Amino acid sequence: MAWAPRTMGALGLAAALLLLGLAAPPAVAQSVETLLEGLPSPAALVVRPDGKPDHFELYLASSEPAELIRVVVEHGEAIIASVAPREDSADVAPMAPLAFLTKQTLISASATPGVLLALRMRPSGDGGLVYVAQPTKSADGPAGATPVAALAANGRHVFAVGEGGLLRASHSGVGVSPLGPFGESEHPRQIAISPDGYLAVLQQGESEDTIAFYDPAQPAAEPRTTMPIGLKGAVAIAYGALPRPVDRLLYALVSDPQQPGGDGVYRLDAALGATGHAACRATPVAAVENATAMAFGADGALYLVAVHEGRGALLRLDDSL
Repeated sequence: MAWAPRTMGALGLAAALLLLGLAAPPAVAQSVETLLEGLPSPAALVVRPDGKPDHFELYLASSEPAELIRVVVEHGEAIIASVAPREDSADVAPMAPLAFLTKQTLISASATPGVLLALRMRPSGDGGLVYVAQPTKSADGPAGATPVAALAANGRHVFAVGEGGLLRASHSGVGVSPLGPFGESEHPRQIAISPDGYLAVLQQGESEDTIAFYDPAQPAAEPRTTMPIGLKGAVAIAYGALPRPVDRLLYALVSDPQQPGGDGVYRLDAALGATGHAACRATPVAAVENATAMAFGADGALYLVAVHEGRGALLRLDDSL
């Protein structure tokens, strides 16, 4: 789903979203393929930018122990590849969540609330990668000095979900400034950058989750639009890697035993709510239990991590989403 809150009023936006929703492909039951098993408690999943459909990299952050896992996907096969801290970074453990600033620099949380790690990737000489970890300075004020639950980045800023709301820091592609308050959000859980550059924020609701869209250049501003998504218990959102048919569609991951439709992946199709305002219709795509994170690969397929009793698996849905 392509969201365009920038130039339209509420009614025009709702109409445009409805047309885009009608243009979306029909939902079909997707088979889930298991690529890797026995992973140590993966808690985050990101795709390295600028990969090719037949060769790209996934990065996972495990929680026990706290370490980075690199997976190379080549011609559909997933192989765990070497990535390790340089000797002077061995005592700094990257933690979930993760986000790429550039294809060479990954950002992660750390054990210190409000402090992020910029991980600069370099070839190790044996076909693997080593990273140098550069911690950011302490957060600006107590609002930013909280555990980070989600990360996203565009060309200028890093965005995070903290205990007190949304946070933002500037970045140069290598270094990152301290986190500071960005905007108020009601129970934010996950974030993503939309295809037109907005910050999409998944928010937990008492009866239904919502998505709010913020202008990333306007700290402390109200969201441009907020809409219910027809789901409860969503834990992640992601935009598809390929246009369907002309725009990248938006997907949500639910992991909640109370959700009537069950755990799994849903496509968020545009719709009009009962009051005539813009809303979403959640269309089931695939049933997946115990999933915690998802990301689209350069091949157009959706990759997920699922955890059961402390062990994780890397899963894949095909590229016909």
